[in-house]
Amino acid sequence: MIALRNRITRWRILYLLSLSSAPTAIRAGANTYCQLLQSQSDKSAKLILLYRLNELKISHREIMVDMIVDVLRALASPNVDIRRKAIDIALELITPCNIDEVVQAL
Repeated sequence: MIALRNRITRWRILYLLSLSSAPTAIRAGANTYCQLLQSQSDKSAKLILLYRLNELKISHREIMVDMIVDVLRALASPNVDIRRKAIDIALELITPCNIDEVVQAL
């Protein structure tokens, strides 16, 4: 049941992001991706979510800068590939304004 709910949530996010480029929609989608990243235990699902977050980072960097701490929470994963991808995304989102948050998260 939880897997079905997560699958439906992912489709809703993809649909929402495909219809709108409004900052509110992008922020809501990124926030949901980060929540799913924390709740999923499957390595493949986490890598897909990180891939999607990376796509958002490329197209909407200014919004993703605010999500850096949420992305860094993926570092709690025991999987090296997941941690590496999270670090890769976070390194490109660091700004002088959020460096203190990043240091505290690490």
